[in-house]
Amino acid sequence: MASELYNTIDALSREKGIDPQIVVSAVEDAIVVATRKYYKTQENLRAELDKETGKIRAFAVKMVVESPEQVEDRTRRGNRQCNGKAH
Repeated sequence: MASELYNTIDALSREKGIDPQIVVSAVEDAIVVATRKYYKTQENLRAELDKETGKIRAFAVKMVVESPEQVEDRTRRGNRQCNGKAH
């Protein structure tokens, strides 16, 4: 059985002639934006809407590396070079 939230999204989608997955993706994207603002972070975040329960999960996506040398230096992120010019 689908959740009340998903049923509302489905009804709205049918009324507007939009694929329900597009609306679900928009809701998930909005949750990511709100989570970033709330936690004041720029981490790679994802959100998922559970169709059955209506629960929304937001989480950070991390990359596991084998050695410390593979860790991205976030302090240098704004000083990347492209064609000899700093960005």
